[in-house]
Amino acid sequence: MAVDDWGIVIGITTYPDISPLQGPEQDAEEFYDWLTSPAGGDVPPDRVDKIVSSDFQPTPPAAPVRLPTQEVAQAFDRLQAAAFGSAGIPRRLGRRLYVYAAGHGAGVPFLFDPEQSDAAFLLADATRFNASHVMAKIRALYFLNAGIFDEIVVFMDCCRNPFGLSPNFPSYVNAVSLDALKQERRTFFGFATRWGLNAREKPFNGVTRGIFTTALMAGLKGAAANSDGIITSSSLRNYLLLHMQDLLSDAERRDTTIPQSPDIPAPAVDLVFTTVPPPRVKVTITFPPAGANQPIRIRSDGFKVIAQGQTGGGNTWDAPEPLPRGLYLVQIPGANLEKDFPLIGNEGALNVTLP
Repeated sequence: MAVDDWGIVIGITTYPDISPLQGPEQDAEEFYDWLTSPAGGDVPPDRVDKIVSSDFQPTPPAAPVRLPTQEVAQAFDRLQAAAFGSAGIPRRLGRRLYVYAAGHGAGVPFLFDPEQSDAAFLLADATRFNASHVMAKIRALYFLNAGIFDEIVVFMDCCRNPFGLSPNFPSYVNAVSLDALKQERRTFFGFATRWGLNAREKPFNGVTRGIFTTALMAGLKGAAANSDGIITSSSLRNYLLLHMQDLLSDAERRDTTIPQSPDIPAPAVDLVFTTVPPPRVKVTITFPPAGANQPIRIRSDGFKVIAQGQTGGGNTWDAPEPLPRGLYLVQIPGANLEKDFPLIGNEGALNVTLP
């Protein structure tokens, strides 16, 4: 168990003056489940602060609605208070701090962020005229800079459209040079969209979810694993940059207002998230009559033959063993048939049809 890791997980769906969202709470719940699972982040549940809209629904139903307003900022403040204690000198709390936030957000241009690398996460009492917010990335960087955590991981499934507001920092962050924060290396940041665009949610199997988080969870649960089963910040980044667009329809890919890939800076230091059984895919080859009763082979990178055999009198042949993620070429030389195909690693089974 990652006994000295901590987490803050947020999913806000309801706002008083901004259109409601459908996906953030379920997205946050799934991330929380992964984060606290022994097969995932393995963080003790009592070290994860989870804030979701349904925890603030009126009881009984006729009671006034209560919104999670300052709870998000207070989750960071509690960590700061725990680190400083009564001595006023910061102490290390743990190895890694995870921050996941899903809800409405905005891009906030300001002096110390000329690269437009952050996002303002809007609190549940935010309106179009009073956009109360938390700068989650900068707050997390503070804990790294102060030596309270060794590493930070921040995922933000929210919009980053420019909005005219001044960034809001607590006094303990104001005491640190923001230029110094940018030099921290043991970090990983994943934003649903690049600066200036809206994030999107859509139905998956009848349930509306954030597109970025849907891809993120697939990656963390195994699709982003290296061939040895280890999921690192580099392998997760590569998976998301390449495959978030797989969740979009052809029409959505042509829509320039819909993010085709997330904004994830290349990590300076590769962090390990978890280890899963190495992903393997059962591959079946379907061939025309000319390919029957012929030698067949599958080649991998470097043109190395990794599977071979003899087709039968039917029209399909199964690779003897499931294959890891990669690029492959299947050939039936005697019938002059071949086709290349990729494996992402989360297909489970794949049928490749030769022309």
